[in-house]
Amino acid sequence: MNGIALQLIAPKGYIFNEYSLDTDTRTINAQIRVLGKPISDTQSVSYYWFVQDSSVTISNQYYNKYGGQGWKCLNTFTTISTDPVVVSFNSASSSFTVKKSDANIKNTKYKCVAIYQGSTVSKGFNIINNDAVYDIQIESDQGTEFVLDAGYPTLTCVVSGGSTTGF
Repeated sequence: MNGIALQLIAPKGYIFNEYSLDTDTRTINAQIRVLGKPISDTQSVSYYWFVQDSSVTISNQYYNKYGGQGWKCLNTFTTISTDPVVVSFNSASSSFTVKKSDANIKNTKYKCVAIYQGSTVSKGFNIINNDAVYDIQIESDQGTEFVLDAGYPTLTCVVSGGSTTGF
């Protein structure tokens, strides 16, 4: 692969804990290395930052070919057309900052993709929020008592305020 690698450095680490404020941040610095030696970002490197999001498909406005399906591009973009929605993502800087409030689940998966001299390299990382709380409830449209072979209740799993049906 031409000896090109992507290194991610997190000076404060990748973890938020119960003592972290909601406004606390973690910065991830990306660095391209060629044959083990770091290069300067002024040497025409394009960076794209992504968060894992299963709702992103090829027809979603946050889809970017470098991330692929299931990855939401976090870079700024320019809208080219609105019907259908077509956007052009701008290259981002080599630093990416995550707020604790953005990592509202225990394990949020991110990815950085760098383009350097026609080569594409990527590396994933996880932001851990040990302070994330899940509120899980199961609700029934027929009450809380069930009788064998008497009706077909619809159960709804409610997770942290949202809901999913069809269980």
